[in-house]
Amino acid sequence: MEKGKLCACTHRSGSAEAGYRRLQYWENGRNVSRHVTAAEVPALQEAIAGYQRARELTEQYLDRVVAETRQRLAGSKKKSSTPSRPSRGKLKLPS
Repeated sequence: MEKGKLCACTHRSGSAEAGYRRLQYWENGRNVSRHVTAAEVPALQEAIAGYQRARELTEQYLDRVVAETRQRLAGSKKKSSTPSRPSRGKLKLPS
């Protein structure tokens, strides 16, 4: 797995060089960039897709856990009776 995205780089003259790519990702609050060769691109594309799939699956799992927790909490509120407040009637003074 690899995080980030692949970008095509342009040469200083403004033309794109064949097979010249850059992998960019965030790490420790900073944008990290490294150059990769054309031979590395297919493996990196697969690794990036694997990372994205892992993130999607994690998000789905978290959504299910949150939904189950909410259902459980809603069910426990219905089952338990809340104590009633004492009445605020007139205070009787002893005679």
